[in-house]
Amino acid sequence: MKRSIPLLLVASTFLTLAACGTESQSNPQSAPTSEKKPAEKTEAPKDNASTPDKNNKVRLPEKKLTYEMEGMKEQKTAFLKTSKNQNYTLYVIDGYDLTEEEPGKDVIAYDENDKLWMRVEVLEKGQDLSDVKANSLETLKAGYGNAKEVTDFSNDKNDIDSVFTGESKTEKGAVYLLKETEDHPALRLTMFAPLETESFEPFLEMARTIQIQ
Repeated sequence: MKRSIPLLLVASTFLTLAACGTESQSNPQSAPTSEKKPAEKTEAPKDNASTPDKNNKVRLPEKKLTYEMEGMKEQKTAFLKTSKNQNYTLYVIDGYDLTEEEPGKDVIAYDENDKLWMRVEVLEKGQDLSDVKANSLETLKAGYGNAKEVTDFSNDKNDIDSVFTGESKTEKGAVYLLKETEDHPALRLTMFAPLETESFEPFLEMARTIQIQ
């Protein structure tokens, strides 16, 4: 009986070592799995923010807008703004403000001169512009008796459908109808400015950045 105890201890020790050996052989298989977890995480490409997506358009918080004034090209920083009124985003040049005028109409005004401003109306997709043209001319005539349609306007971007202008002794107004393109929806832009203002180009460039959300 005295010898049987050591034999049992030896047998027990052997079984314990064997079990430990079995665990040490199986554990190395699970270790690489946990080490691979960080590698399985995929990061979005760095340029995703500048790549619009058809289903979920992502736009940078600011960009440069270029337009021509007094025969020279100007480049200004513009900031991304949102119109909850008409459900779109656009870039507004520094020094201008976007406000909601009434349902279906927003206003972009120049900070340093509130007589220089533009009303923005997003037209319905596929809307017939013939009625919009007639209404635009009549509206402009109400403020300027000499309002007329202009046919010799510059259209480098091929997105202007019609232009109407009028003026008084101190100010001038214009209505631009922009066709729907891949870059922006159809728009009616009604602009007002002091008579000495040379161009509405800054307003046009801002409007061309409009994208429906």
